[in-house]
Amino acid sequence: MAVRARVDKAGAEATADAATSGHAVTVKTTVYLEDGSKNWPTTLAEMVCKTPSIAKGKAADIAARLTMELALDKPFRPSRLSKPLSANALRMVRPILSSCGYEVSGLAKGTDIVRIVRDNLRRGVTVPQTITTKFYADRVELDGRSFAYRQRDRVPTGNAWHDLSLRLTIGVAGVDVPLAAVLKLRNIGIGEFIQADERARHAASAGEAEKRATIDRPARPHPAVHRLSQAPTDAPGALVAQAAMRIGPVQCQARDIT
Repeated sequence: MAVRARVDKAGAEATADAATSGHAVTVKTTVYLEDGSKNWPTTLAEMVCKTPSIAKGKAADIAARLTMELALDKPFRPSRLSKPLSANALRMVRPILSSCGYEVSGLAKGTDIVRIVRDNLRRGVTVPQTITTKFYADRVELDGRSFAYRQRDRVPTGNAWHDLSLRLTIGVAGVDVPLAAVLKLRNIGIGEFIQADERARHAASAGEAEKRATIDRPARPHPAVHRLSQAPTDAPGALVAQAAMRIGPVQCQARDIT
């Protein structure tokens, strides 16, 4: 009370002094009892930057943590978190959050400090990024970008995950990446893909189904199988059963005996 009386007296003297020079002024004074919580915004920013999981707690939990960090005699009131920060507090808090990579353009209250860290709002990122993979009959959508299926330059097996590829841009050039490799990178199993592909083909539009039909190829034997079947009986790697089919059962029996 003594402090408040001295401040009020100084304000009255300033008003009277201005009046002697023909000026009318109003002096507003406010006296706060400093309890050690003056710098709570900077403490909060440092706290959640160091341990982001704190920002996921309730206001009461965060207030209790501030009480402990600031070594206050009385509990920090959770309601103070939702009050607008002063200009000086904003000047102190912004660099702390920015140094940790957070976006500070929407900073106005203590709850904003918590929200920015909780939602992981980073500089240059306006929408939280998510990893999504969607399958269509004629293409795959990776994180919102569509990549059409292409035929692989391989002997077709009749299995889409083996026979198809995607044209991905790496640097400035496009590279055909096997669909099986893409599935592996996205942590999608072959069985999971087969089910998703069946659903996509069932729900395909006429245009999508037509595009898929142009790239699907029936399975055919590997060229090596044909070469082996045409090899002479004494050629390295020729199968005994294939040789037997050509020389007949009697000769086959003689060969088996010898």
